[in-house]
Order: sequence, then C-alpha cells, then structure tokens
Amino acid sequence: MVSVKNKIEFEDLLEEIGDYGTFQKKMMLYFLGPVSTAIPILALNILFLVNTPDHWCYVPEVAQSNLTSKVQQHLLNHNQSSCYMYDLNYTEWIQSNYSYVPDNTPLIPCKNGWEYSKAYFEETASSKWDMVCGDSHYSSLALTLTNVGGAFGTFTYGALGDRIGRKPVFFIILTVTIVSASASFLVTNFKAFLAFRILNGTITAALFTLTLVIVLELVGPENRGLVNAIPNLSWAVGLSILPLIAYLSRHWVILGFACTSLAVLMLGYWKFLPESPRWLVSHQKYEEAANTLMRIAKMNGKNVNRQDILKKIKILGEKVQEEEKEEGTKNNVLDLFRYPNLRKKFFIVTFCWAANDLVYFGLQYNLPNLEGNPFVTFFVLTIVEFPGLLSIWYLMEKWGRRWSSAFFLGLAGFACLVVAVMPEDVPHVAVICSVIGKFASTSSYMAITLQGSELYPTPVRSIGLGISSTAGCATNIMAPYIVYMATFGKYIPFLIIGLVAVLASFCGTFLPETLDEILPQTVQDGETFGKNQKYFSMKWKRSASAPTEEQNPKV
Repeated sequence: MVSVKNKIEFEDLLEEIGDYGTFQKKMMLYFLGPVSTAIPILALNILFLVNTPDHWCYVPEVAQSNLTSKVQQHLLNHNQSSCYMYDLNYTEWIQSNYSYVPDNTPLIPCKNGWEYSKAYFEETASSKWDMVCGDSHYSSLALTLTNVGGAFGTFTYGALGDRIGRKPVFFIILTVTIVSASASFLVTNFKAFLAFRILNGTITAALFTLTLVIVLELVGPENRGLVNAIPNLSWAVGLSILPLIAYLSRHWVILGFACTSLAVLMLGYWKFLPESPRWLVSHQKYEEAANTLMRIAKMNGKNVNRQDILKKIKILGEKVQEEEKEEGTKNNVLDLFRYPNLRKKFFIVTFCWAANDLVYFGLQYNLPNLEGNPFVTFFVLTIVEFPGLLSIWYLMEKWGRRWSSAFFLGLAGFACLVVAVMPEDVPHVAVICSVIGKFASTSSYMAITLQGSELYPTPVRSIGLGISSTAGCATNIMAPYIVYMATFGKYIPFLIIGLVAVLASFCGTFLPETLDEILPQTVQDGETFGKNQKYFSMKWKRSASAPTEEQNPKV
C-alpha cells in the first residue's frame, strides 16, 4: 500500500483531468491577468496620493493682488527655500511696482500657510494637510506606515490562507481594501488617514502572492513559468495605467475612489473562483476536492470517473496524514524552520526576495528627486519592466530558475555599485544605472517569487510566501530612510542597495533548480527536494510517475 501511495502525486491527478486546458486558460485570462493588473493600481496609488506639489508661502497681499500665479510663485518660491518668505511690507512693495527685492532682505518662515501649484493636481493629501517644510516628513511617514501594514498583512493573510483556504482569504482582503481605502479618503483627521492607510497597506503583497498561488496550484510543471509571467507582466501593465488614472483624476479623493472601484468589481469572482484542490486534499476535504477536479475535467473535455478520482485523492490525502503522524505534529509555520534543508531554502528565498524589494522600491521611491512631469517620469520608468519580464520569462525556461534569478539580481546590484564608485559629476550615470537596476530587479523578482512557489510544500506554501513577502515589506520600510541618506552623500544609497543585491545574488545560486519539477506536496517532499542536485546543474527534469524520494536525479 505504501508503494502505491508513493507513486501518486497531485500532478498525476492534474494530468488526468487536464493540467493546462480550457479551465486553466480561463483562470489566467479572466482572473489572474485582470486581478494582477489591478493590484499595483490599488497598492501604489499612495505615491500620487501623497505627492507634494510645488509650493510657496501664502501671502494674502500677494494672493489678492493682480499678479499672475507665475509671478507670485517666482516671487515667493525663491532660491533659498519654499518654506520662507521675504520679511517686507508686501502692500507697499506691490504699490511700488515690485521691480525687485533688495538682496539684503531677510527671510522669515511662512506665516500664513502655503500656496500650491495646480499644474498637475488640484489637491493631494500633502497639500490638504500641509505636509511640507517642517512637516514634510509626514509624506514619507504615510508611505512607511503603508509598508508596515504590508509586512503585517502578508504574514497574517498568508497564515490565514493555509488555515481556512485560499478563496475566503481572497475576499477578506478585498473587503479590507474597500473599507480601509474608502474611509481614508473621507476622514478629515490626518491621524485617522494614517491609521486607515496602515490597514489598507496590509493587502498589497498578500493579494499578489495569494492570486499567484491560487492559479499556480492548478497547472502542471511545464506551465508554471507562464503562470508566473502573467501576473508580473500584468503588474507592469497596471503600473503603466496608474499615472494615466492619476492624470485624469487630478484630485487625490477622485483618484482614490477610481482605484478602489476595481476592488469592488473583483467581488464578482465569488462564483467563478474555486478553492485550491491541493489545499482541500491537505485538509482532508476529499469530497470538495473531487468536486473541484471534476469541474476542471468537464471544462477541459476530459472524461474521468469521479469515484476513481476520489479514490486517488484519498490515497494522496492518507499519504499526507501518515507523514504528518510520523512527524508528530500538524503542519505549521515552524515546519519551515524545523527541517535543515527546507530551512536553508526558506532563508535564501526570503533574503533574495527582500533584496529584490530593496532595489525595486528604493529606485521607485527616488522618483520625486527626478525632474519633469511626474506622470511621464513614472510611466517611462515603468515601461522598462516589460523587456525585463520578457527576458526572464524566456531565460527561466531556457536556463532554469536558479541561474536566471541570480544573474539578474547580481546585475541590479552591480548597476547600483557603478553609481557608488563613479564621480558625481559624470552626467546621467545615476539615471542610466537606475533604469538598468529597475529592469534587472523586475526580472529577478519574477524569478524568486516563482522559486518560492515551487520550493515551499503545499501545507506551508501560502505562509512561506507570506513570510518571504513580509521580509520584502520590511525592506520597504527601511528604503525611504536609505534613500534619505543621499543628503550625506549621493553614493550612499546606491552603495548599500548594491552590496545587498550582490550578496543575495550569490546566496541565490545555492537554491535547487525547480524547472519542470513537480511541486512538493508534503513537508517531507519539501525537505528532500534538491538534496542530490549539483551546484553547477542547469536544468532538471523528472517524470510525473517517479517516486518522491527521487525527485532530483544526480547529474
């Protein structure tokens, strides 16, 4: 009986009902792509919500005069700072034809608030609550607290997804998104705004990883690269659309509700979205798992016997239960730390994930320091993600996940180090290397998320991805402060980011190759996976019927 059980893998069931048929294609076309496009719009609109427009001191005498806004801005937004005004009698100065301001005129802090340029926005959260000058750090605080929420949410929702199922958690996240985002746009108190943005920040990475896991667990090994490519490409599409929505909105509240409406629309997936049959098997919900697999088989045009499918599901489920009994404990987050090989892979994936986030978001947060139209600049730095994603998609299927991921993460790190060692007066080096870093970090991020999905076993896959994503969110919390260190030396942020990325790239080479391998169904599968692989291996294949203990043949 044991030998029979060992020969059954979930991939065998998928192959029988169709591991890449009409059902999977509809899931990618109608669910994975649209949701992944909406996620960056929901998550990163905060960058426009707290945008700080050009501003200058509000002086009633000047504001009520016949001076054009351009002349007012030129007068009050002088070379010293937009936080100071001239200490003079503006009424008398205007009456004297305001020809010039004497050079020795002293400056004083703005006494009556600020005027804001409406060139790009009618109003943002920063202009509403005057997050400028002495309070300019509040814009960064709003971004940081959003990332704090992300770190908490990815862990919480990941654990919840492993406990109660992928489907209910997906809709819990949508509900939290709608409520917290809407409340943050309607409150009149700044502290309440920050509180709701923390809650809203919990959804970002959690929703992305959960959406990926839902579809990834429904396809065979040869199509997992495609499944991973779609949400990453869709993310870039959504990120490219975001500046257009912001441009058309021109007001932070309108922008906020326009983005949040996407989450409302996604509630319509309730009947369309199935629960993960892998999760159902691992939680002994055999009848529900059989119903889901029969639904998939019917849509894929496969004529299978339900009783036969149910029998195989029970055999697979009993195998999982026996291994859990032998381990003496229920599967939980501690399994990621309890077994040495699984623990090593978990730490490497998590470190690489965090390094990727540091490069990607560190460069993204640096956008306000670049001159030009914020919508155009945002769009230009987004489109470089498309060639990066297409490159890594091809190379992951050609070289495998491991070396592709390590190469691009290393490239991102070296691009940042070039800026750190080059003289600051060399033109355009920072811009060019930032574009290369964004291109490379986008590529390596797509690879490392797929590696994590393929290396973590089913019982702890969601929580494992959640913790790794949480580590990425933690680096996002630090990223604004690392970027701020440029005030002490423009090379410092690039040096820190570059060194972390290069080190993570080297560590990533010690992960096993997962190309065309079956997903580990049990914790024991996850522990044995990759033990027999050699360091310089490139591509590994295995037939679906081979025993679990021989998942990774020697080269």
